[in-house]
Amino acid sequence: MNTDSVITSDLFDLLAKATRDAVWNWDLETNTVWWNEGFFTLFGHNHNRPTSGPESWYERIHPDDQQRVLKSIHEIIDSGGANWSDEYRFSRVDGTYATVFDRGYVLHRDGKAVRMVGAMQDISERVALQKARDESEARLRFALQSAQLGTWDLDPKSGVVSWDARCQELVGLRHEDSISYNQSLDFIHPEDKDRVNNAVQWALNIKSGGSYDMRFRTIGVNDGQLRWVRFIGQTHFDEHGQAHRFSGVAQDITTEVEAREKTDLSEQQARMALEGSGAGSFSVDLDTDDLVYSPTLARIMTGEAKTGLTRNTLVDYVHPDDRAIRNKAYKDGARNGIISYEVRFIWGDGSHHWIKVLGQYIFNTAGKAVSFSGIALDITDQKEKNRALREMEERFSIAFANTSVGMAFTDRQANFSLVNEAYTLLLGYSAEELRSLNSIQLTHPDDRAYNHKLFKEVAQGKRAFFNLVKRYICKDGTYRWVQMNVTRLDDSQNEAEGMVIISYDITERIEAEAKLRATEERFRNMVMQAPVAISVMDGRSMNVEMANTAMLAIWGKDPSIIGLPLIEALPELKGQGFIELMESVYDSGISHYGTETLARLHRNGQLEDGYFNFVYAPLRDDGEITGVMVVATEVTTQVAAKTALQKSEQRFRDLIAEAPVATAIYRGQDLIIEMPNEAMLKLWGKNKSIIGKPLHKAIPELKGQPFLQLLDEVYTTGVAYHTQEARADLVVDGKLGTYYFNFTYKPLTNADGQVYAILNMAVDVTEQVLIRKEIEELATSLEQQIQARTEQLTASNHDLRRSNENLEKFAYIASHDLQEPLRKIQSFGDILKSQYVEQLGEGISYLERMQMAASRMSLLIKDLLTFSRISVRQETAAPVPLNQVVADVIDNLEVVIAQSNARIEFEQLPTVTGDESQLRQLFQNLLSNALKFQKPGLVPHIQIKVNQVPTTELPAAIKPARYSATYHCIRVTDNGIGFDEKYVDRIFQVFQRLHGRTEYAGTGIGLAICEKVVSNHGGAITAFSNPGEGATFVIYLPA
Repeated sequence: MNTDSVITSDLFDLLAKATRDAVWNWDLETNTVWWNEGFFTLFGHNHNRPTSGPESWYERIHPDDQQRVLKSIHEIIDSGGANWSDEYRFSRVDGTYATVFDRGYVLHRDGKAVRMVGAMQDISERVALQKARDESEARLRFALQSAQLGTWDLDPKSGVVSWDARCQELVGLRHEDSISYNQSLDFIHPEDKDRVNNAVQWALNIKSGGSYDMRFRTIGVNDGQLRWVRFIGQTHFDEHGQAHRFSGVAQDITTEVEAREKTDLSEQQARMALEGSGAGSFSVDLDTDDLVYSPTLARIMTGEAKTGLTRNTLVDYVHPDDRAIRNKAYKDGARNGIISYEVRFIWGDGSHHWIKVLGQYIFNTAGKAVSFSGIALDITDQKEKNRALREMEERFSIAFANTSVGMAFTDRQANFSLVNEAYTLLLGYSAEELRSLNSIQLTHPDDRAYNHKLFKEVAQGKRAFFNLVKRYICKDGTYRWVQMNVTRLDDSQNEAEGMVIISYDITERIEAEAKLRATEERFRNMVMQAPVAISVMDGRSMNVEMANTAMLAIWGKDPSIIGLPLIEALPELKGQGFIELMESVYDSGISHYGTETLARLHRNGQLEDGYFNFVYAPLRDDGEITGVMVVATEVTTQVAAKTALQKSEQRFRDLIAEAPVATAIYRGQDLIIEMPNEAMLKLWGKNKSIIGKPLHKAIPELKGQPFLQLLDEVYTTGVAYHTQEARADLVVDGKLGTYYFNFTYKPLTNADGQVYAILNMAVDVTEQVLIRKEIEELATSLEQQIQARTEQLTASNHDLRRSNENLEKFAYIASHDLQEPLRKIQSFGDILKSQYVEQLGEGISYLERMQMAASRMSLLIKDLLTFSRISVRQETAAPVPLNQVVADVIDNLEVVIAQSNARIEFEQLPTVTGDESQLRQLFQNLLSNALKFQKPGLVPHIQIKVNQVPTTELPAAIKPARYSATYHCIRVTDNGIGFDEKYVDRIFQVFQRLHGRTEYAGTGIGLAICEKVVSNHGGAITAFSNPGEGATFVIYLPA
């Protein structure tokens, strides 16, 4: 037998019995586990099975720990390791779990693991203690935070100071957890720095005991704010007496120091007042009865600084009702040597004054009184104050008993001693019940610690009072919110003898504030979701407190600007006057309304002009203006449309002024003359002085003629009137003459369909009528002589009448403003050319020029009307299939296409949102131009292609009218004559032509209409070309 093996086995058995731990021995060859007595003692399992398989061990491991423990054991065994340890939960016999620390050692033979022995130690108590310690530290941190205390720690060896967020606030730091000690000294007020440093160095000396308590000033690093702080700490020394840690807490005591300074100032002022109280002094020689006194005494007792007063004369000033009091005081003074009394003196002016006399007898060695001296004080004010105080105390007692505000007196520990009825109603306890209760105990648990801290600070004199909002627990178990004010009551030695508590029931206010917050949240949600742009500016600095999506879109900004001053969020507003307007609204409290106001905003990567209707309204809180609310609507498109309309109206006025026919407008039912052109003034034989006058006053000879009546009927019925060769008697050049006119009265209507004016267009046909009449007279006189000529004239007259009838029908059908007179000019010109060519002679060329001008003007007016209509017409938001639009246009141009043998190809075009009639006009103009501007002898070939382009890939020169993530890029390409690209901007302007009228017909408005249609649909248009190489027009429409 191996002796060493026996000894080792005996020792193992001895240790297994001696230890309180659970010792185990796992024979890996037989796969059995042996346990010592400690296992059964620790966990209470059955003693009858000291040896079992390892499964009985595994199954007692907590399920959450089992896999981890088994894995770690087998990894040690399989890897050939020797030492193993782990911490896990092991079941007791009662079903609970103990936390154990288990260690094992693996024995090997010939490189193979044959045995593993170890011991379990129950560490449940240690784990519980650690958990309790962690919870205690968490509570300590919470207490420090609740008390607004900061913690700090100085490593004396490294010189590094670590502090929490509260300590950082006390020195005005942000986000710097650790700094050097020398750097921290820079935060201390220069006058306190050496004192603090010396105290720290002393605290680091073991002779000091390590205690540290300093009050000093800091100057905030980032905010420059002066604060009084109190740092309390303790140095920890090692076994060699060297400081290895210096830590503690810090508190802001600025309020306390300021209160103490105020108290010191009050005490100093009181001493000064006492020293200068103005007491009068006197001395009486009892042997001679001589009186020596100060001038102040005379003033106090008589009202004047009299001299030569005696005791008897002074007695005369004493109020008769009070002289007995004086006499008794002197009688008592003769016994005890002290004189003290208060009586009224009547001054020379009859006023009464309370005087307090204090004096003392002086005795000689024989005990005889030889003199008497003392002082006199005017205590009239004090008496009045005492009387007022008594009245005040009476009023206070009444108020205390009857006020609706809860009032109570407590001792230093907050035990109630006296409460008023309001306090009993507040808490639901009787006064007797409250005298056995404590204010802090009745406080809601969540508010109790902080309430107790403040109460204790007031009781200890660390603060004079405190205000607190907290919850009281009422007798019925409900909670009441109160605004509490607690003030210390001091005795004559300035020692705290109790507290006075004033509590306002603010439960309804708190609930109202909660409702208000909910209302404000609903308001905020309403603002954020509102379709109109809304923002809220806070304070006079106009910080952006809130801005909804619509407002951010107007500004061209994202939510990152929230919280910034508006001038920082939108620096481009500087100098535009909007910030000043907001400040004016803030200062005056008067809202400001802006209409179609220009603002330059940085949007879409550039400074853009925008027009807005907006309101700046002051926001109030309890009557105080706290900010400005902005409500805005962008009207840039409407302003542009209005501007275009104004320009169109101006062009209309210019057209009237330059029209070759006499034209004027009569406004209102009074027929006020407006815009007569030179031709009309010449027709009337008048000058511009008649503008603005009623027609019947400007041309009085119209009275008795049918024109005024006709105009009134047109204005009333809204039906146009047309006539030819109407007779009119007019005074021209001072002479009354008879004239003949073809004229139209066209009613002009507003957006509501109401007639507001009449357009009059007239052509003087006097000469033609007179010629016709002369011919008729010749025909009558020569009828018998030249029958053939008569028949010819009859036929001519028949043709003329038929032509006139056709003209009347044509004039009735024509509906646009200037078309009818122009067409009549052309019709009558044709008649003159066909019937009176011989009489006109060379005048025929002028007639032809007139007809050509009228034709061009007719086409121009038609295009202008189209351009004006498109300019003022808003986009209709409806789906428009462009394939159908192009097909309709090709159908409309069928004749021209057939005549030129043109070939038109187009891809599958998209459906876009817009106005179908405007889009049809767009493609009508582009295809018409492509067919018109062709090379002679070449068959027109037109292609329409489309693709999508992201916004980021748009050419730099393309600025769509409306933002979209992608755009439809539509290309219309022809093989025509082309143009020089330097004119690309010019061709989209009104009246801009690159060719003369004799080369290609047109008005120069077609491409301007195209540009307006594309702009109305939020897109852009451009063109590419070279002379002789055809042209490509590129349209970008939002996808």
